[in-house]
Amino acid sequence: MSEKHENDTPEPKKQLHKEDQHKNAALQMSNLGFWAFLNSNFGLFVCSSVVLASFSFGYHQWIKHQSDQRKIEQLDIEISLRLRDMSVLAQLPDRNRYNNVENIQRVDEGDSRKFWIRRPAFPEYKDKNTTSLMWQLYLLAPAEDRPEVRRAIDQSIQIDRLIPQIRLKATSEPELPPAKTKEQQEKQDEEENRLKKDFGQNDLFNLVIQLAESRRWKSLTAGQPIK
Repeated sequence: MSEKHENDTPEPKKQLHKEDQHKNAALQMSNLGFWAFLNSNFGLFVCSSVVLASFSFGYHQWIKHQSDQRKIEQLDIEISLRLRDMSVLAQLPDRNRYNNVENIQRVDEGDSRKFWIRRPAFPEYKDKNTTSLMWQLYLLAPAEDRPEVRRAIDQSIQIDRLIPQIRLKATSEPELPPAKTKEQQEKQDEEENRLKKDFGQNDLFNLVIQLAESRRWKSLTAGQPIK
């Protein structure tokens, strides 16, 4: 009786042993099939396609990043130069002049038709408003830089709104009687050019100076001569 008991193997253990054998065999077949697939022409084609697609995607992302960085640098340079030039005009000793407000507007809009207005550093920014350049910069800038650019945009929008208001109020003043001589006309033109009261230009000058002091752009033109 004891010999029979020692030779008998419990049925559950046999069943588990067989299941393990089946699993191992299936795993071996699966591995063999996988390697066979990789070594086949189609498998090599699929693998090479995946590798090439990954490389192509990574390369294009890198190219885009480089292009965006260059665009950011160009925008920063152009905005910095404009703010510097506008700030200089806003701090002139005789800044309360109508043509001074006009010149600030010309710089702001990238309008270099007057010979004393600096041409844009990059031709593609000609006749483009500074606010629009800041919006382009905002879309390209990293997330951590966007709040600073957004605050600058708000200030630039205020400048854009103030300038036409100042010009409209100044030109709405009563006109002087017609001059009789060329000398009188020159004196009259000079007199009309002066802004004898505040039409909002002091707010404009303060905004321009404040915006030009932005850390992002001030350092770019520090020590650069004004042309």
